[in-house]
Amino acid sequence: MYVIYIHIKNTHFYILLYIIMIITKIHNKYYNIENFNHPGGKDAIWHAYGRDATTMFEMYHPFVNKETLQIILKKYETTVDEAKSYLLLGENNVPQFEYDTDFSKEVKQEVFDYFKNQATQNNTTIRKITKASSSRWTLITLLNILRILSMYWWLTGSIYGMFAFPLFSWLASVNCFHDACHFSMSDNSKVNKVCSYSGIEYYTPLIWYYQHNISHHAYTNIKDKDVDIYHSKKIIRLSNYTKYSHVYKYQPLLVILQYLFSNLGTEIKNSIKIYKHTYFNIIPRYNVYCMEILDKIVFFTHFICRYVILYYWFDNLFSVLIPMFLSNALFVINTQINHLHDDKFHNEKDWYKHQVLASSNHSIPKKNPNLYHLFSYIFSGGLNYQIEHHLFPGVNHCHYPHIQSIIEKICKKYNITYKSFNGYYDAFCSYYKHICSLSIDDSKQKLN
Repeated sequence: MYVIYIHIKNTHFYILLYIIMIITKIHNKYYNIENFNHPGGKDAIWHAYGRDATTMFEMYHPFVNKETLQIILKKYETTVDEAKSYLLLGENNVPQFEYDTDFSKEVKQEVFDYFKNQATQNNTTIRKITKASSSRWTLITLLNILRILSMYWWLTGSIYGMFAFPLFSWLASVNCFHDACHFSMSDNSKVNKVCSYSGIEYYTPLIWYYQHNISHHAYTNIKDKDVDIYHSKKIIRLSNYTKYSHVYKYQPLLVILQYLFSNLGTEIKNSIKIYKHTYFNIIPRYNVYCMEILDKIVFFTHFICRYVILYYWFDNLFSVLIPMFLSNALFVINTQINHLHDDKFHNEKDWYKHQVLASSNHSIPKKNPNLYHLFSYIFSGGLNYQIEHHLFPGVNHCHYPHIQSIIEKICKKYNITYKSFNGYYDAFCSYYKHICSLSIDDSKQKLN
């Protein structure tokens, strides 16, 4: 990467040309990946720039032969002394996991065997078969049509459209945006790129990459590494890792504010924080000027259209705020119940075991699925299969119902708790109990 600096001294211009290496660290080896043409596209390989990308490397390549990967990486290997200074501050001191324990190898092998069989039957590759199926694309197309129609209904002043739009906007976004940002919608990186902007009502892709992929998925519920357990920490305490403050005694009620304003407040705050050296003072930020500018344009365009122009369009604030409140509530209720429970904070060395213990499912059919299970699957965008998602984030959500029984069976074999709530109600009650328990001062108790 070439960076040009223009230096002014005594009215003369000096152009200084620096060559900056794009370095990543994987399994304690350093690689210069500046010229690496990654199959997942530039956004996928950008995740590794300046980082110890071992965990991301492992979680996005569970089915690729390791010898093949090592042969590819060997071409880009560089010396430690030359490369280590290019790592972002703090990336030399990140949690190190094990990825080839008996449990993790069996999970990967059995799921691989399932997809290998599916790929053979469909005469395609494993990489292609793990992406969105034709039925998934049909569902996404239908939901986006309903999203557009409900938006028109809303803009024409219908009170029913005011409620229908946030619902169908959520359904269209969660069933597309989330997978696209994990590069699991398609094996075509351009398709993933386009679809990653289908959720701008909630997050722009760059902010989501930092917060969700780089932080949350790699280091789920780990102290000072997972951004998700520090959201709204001025009024809400999501884990024992946050020091108790007097305001937290009110959080059983203050959590309502999170349901109403979470995405608006978080996105504005994140758009400011993204320019600092660290994201949320947790994730080191890599300077990608073009991506940041595009994200800013998208965010501010959406913000002005949604909250300024529409105010004058409707000539009242009520028609603007109600859909926003509903959108936020739909987002929060589907995301907060997956990891925030009393028994979901662990520090396992086995990354695959850690993901199972730090995640939870809900509304999973034990035998034959019924309409409630179908509703929960579509309404959550497949997030109700959270354990499967955290084990295999590069696999599209449409495949999780098929591999769920495989993973649960192996967890039972290794005596690993596989937590699955009966439905939304049970999951929410457990989540809210966790929130209430953290409203009590435990500063004198020893943290686990």
